[in-house]
Amino acid sequence: MAPSRARTGLKSHEIVPASGTPAALPSRERVGPDRGSTRPTERPSHRRPTRHRTPEEPAMTTDTTTLVPPAESTTPTPAPTPTPSPQRRRFEATLTGGTPDRVPVTAWQHHIPAESDVEALADRVAADTARFGWDWIKINPRATYLPEAFGNTYDLARYTGVLPARTRTLVRTPADLDLVTDAADAAVLADHVRLVALLRERVGDLPLLPTVFSPLSVLLELTGTPSYVSALQPGDARPTEVLAGLLAERPTAVHAALRAITDTLVTYLGRTREAGADGVFFAVTGTAHRDVASPQQFSELSTPYDDEVLASVQGWRVVHTCGPWAHPEWLDRPGVHAVHWDQTAPGNPTLAEAGRTLRATGVGGVAHLAAGDGEVATVRDQARAALEGAGRAFLLAPSCSVPPSVPDAVYAALRDAVGHEEGAEAAETR
Repeated sequence: MAPSRARTGLKSHEIVPASGTPAALPSRERVGPDRGSTRPTERPSHRRPTRHRTPEEPAMTTDTTTLVPPAESTTPTPAPTPTPSPQRRRFEATLTGGTPDRVPVTAWQHHIPAESDVEALADRVAADTARFGWDWIKINPRATYLPEAFGNTYDLARYTGVLPARTRTLVRTPADLDLVTDAADAAVLADHVRLVALLRERVGDLPLLPTVFSPLSVLLELTGTPSYVSALQPGDARPTEVLAGLLAERPTAVHAALRAITDTLVTYLGRTREAGADGVFFAVTGTAHRDVASPQQFSELSTPYDDEVLASVQGWRVVHTCGPWAHPEWLDRPGVHAVHWDQTAPGNPTLAEAGRTLRATGVGGVAHLAAGDGEVATVRDQARAALEGAGRAFLLAPSCSVPPSVPDAVYAALRDAVGHEEGAEAAETR
């Protein structure tokens, strides 16, 4: 069934701008995100010529109303353009088919309990970024912040792993789908817009990508249904069955709920951009796995809404698909700059294998569970293997959020694998 707005008849690979006109997003040959960066015009021979894409950006303007030109001139003197940081130049060169001086590297984890307070979380993320000299920041929020916006509630004093205990499930019956309405003005979203602004103040011009979860992922959580195959327990209703039941009984209401979530995310991401974000880290979670959503369900309930959210983003679009059989190729669509997946999980290609077919830049290289085990040697070996297989044409990162207990030595091993020098403080084991 098509979305409830007048966006019917779209092909699944098309990303549609907010105007409603089907179109691929602009090529990567133009000037990219603001702050004065430019794009290389030539690519090294190991890069694929089809990978030239760059974010759609408004023209930069300079406010010259307070400048007084010389009497003989009527042309105001423009303000100098700030020089982009090495980290920003490195990140942008990688995503536009250029030649970075080295592979960009980053990592992220859930900071519990700091993630329940945006001031504390901003301080912690900024401190980790300075300690390890990360090249870009995937803003890792509380995993439940989006379902909270729509009406789920959680006990932030009780966690299982990285998830707080759910105390209210919004959609318990098909009739409850009507409760899913636009939540753009929810306080929790305002808090996370503020998180972006706080981080921008703390980390200068480093690329900042806030995390949002796909509308289908949010809807599953609102029904209390796992969106990861690894989270399924014996006796749990299968997500595919939950979705099939909702579609059978109230198909229009399912799409209306996805519409409300999509509209909320579009508004929210626009506000994060105003607060200083450089794009989005868009996670479809584990919904590409056939036991979470069938290929037909994914095509109907995820792809068109995902594309609409992504098309609204002015900036870099990094897309994440989680777990085994994650189908990164499904997310390699026009307008997507990078795809992140677990290259070590069953059914998934390596960076080198995917690099032969993906148009987008690959992200990953190190298994997040290996990092979670604190295996410094394993992390070092996996990072080196990724570097040997993919060269400089990727972003080095763990395959997902690293468990909170990981010692600093593991992060240092990841950082040092790329020959990192500038900006990193000495790492000490916690």
